[in-house]
Amino acid sequence: MTRKSRGADRTERFRRKRSRKSRRPLAIAGIAAFLIVDVALVGYAVVNGRSASADIAAIPSSPSPLAPERSATPSTSAAPAPTDSATSSRPAERFLSAVSDSVAWRSSAGSCTVGDGDGESAAVERTTDGGATWSRQEVTGLSSVVRVSAVSTEQAFVIGQRSGSCEMTLAVTYSAGTSFVEHPDDLASAWYIPGTDPGHVHSPDDAIVTPCTDVLELGVSSATTAFARCADGSLVMTQTGGSAWAAHEVQGEALALSADGKAVLVSDASSCSVVPTSDGPAVAAPENACASDPIGLAVSDTRVWMWIGDSVSTVARA
Repeated sequence: MTRKSRGADRTERFRRKRSRKSRRPLAIAGIAAFLIVDVALVGYAVVNGRSASADIAAIPSSPSPLAPERSATPSTSAAPAPTDSATSSRPAERFLSAVSDSVAWRSSAGSCTVGDGDGESAAVERTTDGGATWSRQEVTGLSSVVRVSAVSTEQAFVIGQRSGSCEMTLAVTYSAGTSFVEHPDDLASAWYIPGTDPGHVHSPDDAIVTPCTDVLELGVSSATTAFARCADGSLVMTQTGGSAWAAHEVQGEALALSADGKAVLVSDASSCSVVPTSDGPAVAAPENACASDPIGLAVSDTRVWMWIGDSVSTVARA
């Protein structure tokens, strides 16, 4: 066996060391690429796998309140006697939810038995110009609506009933209405008035609760706080996720409630106004607001939205 010279041995060691060094950048690049892909996959899962309803996830469900928030305690005093108005004791037929002064969503109630010649399908629409024009958004398979909530300019969810079967479902869009994805499993932890049990309320505890004798409309502030407008013109509130309700005093008859529970349209003997459910000044409503039925109500950053007749108008908040 021929022994290597010391020079040859040193040359071989140098080649091995150089080879190891040349492989290091490739290994580092490989690890970096893996981390980038992993982060992207996690991000995709978070965006597309999150709960659709703001009652369930920590997603803002509404714009800023009509007035500064306070830690409110529901009043236990009796509400004033309702006054005569054009509104009837029917469940809400119009749903309006604004996410900014220019972007809002709305829908008619519709009917889940429209195929049998009963009524019309719900029309879900979106505006980006403050209500001047509206574009219809297709929510496949859903023909009746009991709740609409705008989460952002791109995201909103709709709760309603499937056509024919009248089965409750929840559909969400993350693309400004370009497409909707059903999330029926989220119904268990969402607020809504069941289409199969109108007059009652489904709470985030997956329970059917009875805030008052006959619930007409629901306004949701969070998973624990919600308001219900009742057929006798009163307003009730829960801060316990629906396990307990108390009267929330309004000076007159509650005619409409915003989807986020921040404001209520109130009529008394001498005025018609939009009143915040927390501290803050009332906003005078158009003269025909309290004489119209049905009506949709919403609030955004600086405007109050009202869906009266065939048009949606906005007025400045005080």
